[in-house]
Amino acid sequence: MKKIFKAGGITIILGVIIAIVGAVFNGVRAVEFVNLKPQIVQKGKKITKNYSATDFTTIKFDNNNADGSAYDVEIKQGSSYKVTYTGNSKYEPKVSVSNDSLTITPSKRNHSTVGFYYTNYESRVGKITITVPENVKLDKLSLEGFVRSLVLSDLNITELTSDKHTYADAATFKNLTVDQLELNLGVGDELFIKDSKLSNGTLDFSGDLRVSGGELTDIAITSNQDGDVDFLNGTTITNGSVKLTDADFTANGVTFHGKYEVTNKDGDNNVSNVTVQGYRIVTTDGTNTLFDQVQNNGGTLEQNTDQADVLTLTNTDGDNTVK
Repeated sequence: MKKIFKAGGITIILGVIIAIVGAVFNGVRAVEFVNLKPQIVQKGKKITKNYSATDFTTIKFDNNNADGSAYDVEIKQGSSYKVTYTGNSKYEPKVSVSNDSLTITPSKRNHSTVGFYYTNYESRVGKITITVPENVKLDKLSLEGFVRSLVLSDLNITELTSDKHTYADAATFKNLTVDQLELNLGVGDELFIKDSKLSNGTLDFSGDLRVSGGELTDIAITSNQDGDVDFLNGTTITNGSVKLTDADFTANGVTFHGKYEVTNKDGDNNVSNVTVQGYRIVTTDGTNTLFDQVQNNGGTLEQNTDQADVLTLTNTDGDNTVK
């Protein structure tokens, strides 16, 4: 029996060595199964392609990730209308313009595949870059599906929307002006909003949210999981709300106008160096700190709640701290 185990161990070691040598000398091929039948994966070529797309005021990015590909997507201000794809030719998207609407859809296979792939064998990540002239205000930008990264910069948009199945590993909004926001975005890492003016609507997200500079007006923010929310120096916030479940809220160097409420269940709310006329802080089973007032084991602390600009922090098991 020992001889059998010894022989089996030697066979396994030899198999591993042969596999490594084969991979080094390109002898190992990527394989995928199509309708349960194995086939060798054919490599695509890396391409850069420009598409004819002009005079659009609406952009719809529709990617249900049907073929397993992922895109880095950047939409920004430029000198002219332009759409460019850089990446694997096998995953080139379809681009069309109709009735002033630009639609981008990934090439979909007519079957589902499962396979074995090797490091650096074939990249499924491509980049789509869209530029819009400076004097153009987009009527609507609609996002749907999965992208690897999302960057929106220097855009003026009437309506920015996404459905509940939209996901990005990371997202950055920089210098945006949005009149109506209806965004439901899953983020693996962070949604970073910088120097932007977002108004009227909702922002539902997973992951972390960081806002630096700019203005948020009448925006209801909801963290669907355990993502933290940070409002940083120079941000002005008028009306609206934040709802968190198991996350921390931080506001530092922020100006609040109107009535703003932060609701938390099992995270901490921390506020420092903000400009606002009044405060109301409530916790069921945590500690309240309102400047030099400290209250343990739950309760309510108030200051100037009859003023026009009041920040309310409501918590269940977490602490509220105002400095």
